[in-house]
Amino acid sequence: MQTGSSRYQVALEHQGLFDIADASAVTLRCESGDLWITLDNDPRDIVLRAGEVFTTDEHRRALVYALRPSALTLEAKARPQDRRTAEATLVTFGLRSAAA
Repeated sequence: MQTGSSRYQVALEHQGLFDIADASAVTLRCESGDLWITLDNDPRDIVLRAGEVFTTDEHRRALVYALRPSALTLEAKARPQDRRTAEATLVTFGLRSAAA
């Protein structure tokens, strides 16, 4: 995983699972493979193929599941800054094994 910037690259093996606490904070791009995305309390199932992008403004947890070996890029979305102070936005991701 690349660190030190607002862009992260993640490789997932087949059946790998990636947990995003707040999907509204990121843009997800499938670089290779096929990814299944589900948001908490959302009936939709989203499948991304290589080159496709997913974004949402809803503050929901997202689970990203690799339907086959896949790579994705997550980019932190720019947040509007408060006129009084400019605060850094911290985006965190949880990575869990599919066996968990």
